[in-house]
Amino acid sequence: MAYIWGVLGLFLALLTVYFGISFYLMKRVLKPVNRTQQHIYEREIKRGIDEGIYKIPNKLILIKSRYKYNLSAHLYSAQSNKFVIISHGLTDSYYSQIKYADFFVKLGINALLVNLRTSEQTGGKFLTYGAKESDDILNWISYLKQNYPNCKIGVMGESMGGATSILAASKVCKEQENQQTEQAQQTEQAQQTQDMRNATSLTANTAEIKSSATNIESNATSLTANTAEIKSSAANIESNATSLEANAATSTACGAKDLEFLISYCSYSSFWEILKTRGKEDLKVNIAMFKPALFFAFWCFTGKMLGSVNLKKAIAKVTIPTLLLHNYDDNYVPYSHAEMLLKENNNAKLHSFKGAKHVSDFYFNNKEMTTVIKEFLAEINF
Repeated sequence: MAYIWGVLGLFLALLTVYFGISFYLMKRVLKPVNRTQQHIYEREIKRGIDEGIYKIPNKLILIKSRYKYNLSAHLYSAQSNKFVIISHGLTDSYYSQIKYADFFVKLGINALLVNLRTSEQTGGKFLTYGAKESDDILNWISYLKQNYPNCKIGVMGESMGGATSILAASKVCKEQENQQTEQAQQTEQAQQTQDMRNATSLTANTAEIKSSATNIESNATSLTANTAEIKSSAANIESNATSLEANAATSTACGAKDLEFLISYCSYSSFWEILKTRGKEDLKVNIAMFKPALFFAFWCFTGKMLGSVNLKKAIAKVTIPTLLLHNYDDNYVPYSHAEMLLKENNNAKLHSFKGAKHVSDFYFNNKEMTTVIKEFLAEINF
């Protein structure tokens, strides 16, 4: 009996250690130390960014997340109806994206640089690597739609921000698809109701014609009128059928109302895949052996399933124009992640750079990167 209790005690001790290590690792991943504006500024200047861009006028905007914490963003105005919502990477803030604001404003596009969870004035206790951040992007889309009627919006992000943008675009397209499906169903029901009314009218008119036929000479005028009404009913049926076909065709154009494009730069293909890679490189730990406990820990810290941050599944649902950017020599998110994303969406375009590290092409391949983005925007008439 003592032996059994001893084995059971050892098992519980090992299980406690197993989950303890898993929770420690996950907390370290979900709550990293954010870089300060000064740190980001010095890094950007060292890489050749013009310090003058940090003096560009901008407006701080604060709204509420659907998760009840504050969301913050900085709007760089181009005085147009075109907007791009730009999301930063891990441990950075909007401050690292000012270079993109300068670029887009010069193109006549307003840039809304958002602070993702735990960054600057944005709340949230832990990062979720896109799970909740993407819902926050939906809040920003709604904000722009409400405050700038008839505006056109695109999303862009780098690294974790790129993943967040993919998830947000996927959710927008899914929502549009649901709305259009509902609209198509309502149209079909209305069509069926109208067809029934036309059929009833046609039956009544036919009966009247038969009755009138017993006295053709006296009812000739009535017969002519009824025949015209029959033709009118038949025309209504044909017109309604045409309308139904048109609505069905329209329902396939998902995502065009709320979002015009997606640009994702150096995104990972799923949180689990990048977690395994970075665990091996940064923590020197084989993360896979802790998989069950890590999935549980992620849910405990974030309230979301780790599997919900699967960019391969998300990008497959994106139907708006999509541009993927990645460098063959990326030292943080391997290039294979871009290939996996492209495989899931045949309509997406992938442009590959060479010779620069993670999210460094705007500094070292600037002309190539800016040209690619300009051409992409021109192709979609944005």
